[in-house]
Amino acid sequence: MYKTGLVLKVERNKATLLTDTGEFVKVGFSKTLPKVGETYSGSVEIERNYLKHLAAVAALFMIFLSGGGVAYAYYTPVATIQVSINPSIELKINRFDKIIKSTPINTDGVTLFQNLQLKNKNVNEALTLVVNKAKKDNFINEDYNTQGKTISVKISAKDNVKTIKLEAFQKYIAQNKINTKIDDNGKKTNQEFTKVDKSINKQAPTGSNSLNKNKVKPIEGDNKSKNDNLESKPKENEVPKNLPGSINHDKRYDKSVEDKVESSKLKKYFDNKN
Repeated sequence: MYKTGLVLKVERNKATLLTDTGEFVKVGFSKTLPKVGETYSGSVEIERNYLKHLAAVAALFMIFLSGGGVAYAYYTPVATIQVSINPSIELKINRFDKIIKSTPINTDGVTLFQNLQLKNKNVNEALTLVVNKAKKDNFINEDYNTQGKTISVKISAKDNVKTIKLEAFQKYIAQNKINTKIDDNGKKTNQEFTKVDKSINKQAPTGSNSLNKNKVKPIEGDNKSKNDNLESKPKENEVPKNLPGSINHDKRYDKSVEDKVESSKLKKYFDNKN
């Protein structure tokens, strides 16, 4: 491409021109040496700066593509963690061990998620927050272990090579002395304790649990007959069976009602989320 303009500078085999449109260009020459101040026409030389500009554009394009790749990797789940306390929840984990999605599985899970933010938290921090919230909501109390309850953490990874390290969470569990079972793609770890740490808020004992600590051993002889008489009497609040007018509950009916209530609460939760 030829350009014509006023010669501003001459060096080696190139001349810098100012065109009538105000453009600065460099043109080449071979035989006739142009003079500064005269009008000259020549073939425009490709600038190295132009090539550098193209390289910069290409670099920015690559950064854009790699940035999109990072975003895709961040929001792609590579593992699922199901946590059952009694509240049951499901957590989706990315390759950076961050929570990208959390879902309640039952109505207690809906309660647990109230005022609990887990998104973008590290998996160890998220699990610790979940257990702390369960303690706060009294799903975990001092009697949790003695009642035979256990926190279940089940990890299912899409890629068996992917490992999720839960050392910090396990250390927290040991400090709080809460029964926990962890199943990491078939690799199982159990932590069992007699009592939950007393830092959990206490509640006044109710029912038979308050009497167990102060049991009195029966005395042989007359007391035996007294105990026999006591055993024959109906327990307090016990409804005698087969009395006229008594109501025999159908367990299957009760179960169906519970399931309907559970489903309606979960539906309401997801409707609000949407």
